[in-house]
Amino acid sequence: MSSILNITLPAGWVFGAIGLVAFGSVLVGAYLIRSPRKAIEKQIELYRAIHWKTEPLSWDREIRNTTVMGWMALLSGIAAFVLIARQCAIFCWR
Repeated sequence: MSSILNITLPAGWVFGAIGLVAFGSVLVGAYLIRSPRKAIEKQIELYRAIHWKTEPLSWDREIRNTTVMGWMALLSGIAAFVLIARQCAIFCWR
């Protein structure tokens, strides 16, 4: 059975795309950790722009959860960088 899309991409391109996503994850994670209240306020502004009113029930809980989400994004981005570095050592630089 043949595949409709038979696309072969160089490993460097794939790792580069994953690296860009990982870099974005690190940036967003750092922003959420550094200023969670500002991030929540930006989200509320975005929702108001589409006529959807939202307010946190508990600011303390929302700030804590946003900070935890920032740490998860930051750590997942760093983990992706580590995995890319390990795989590129095998596939990219032969």
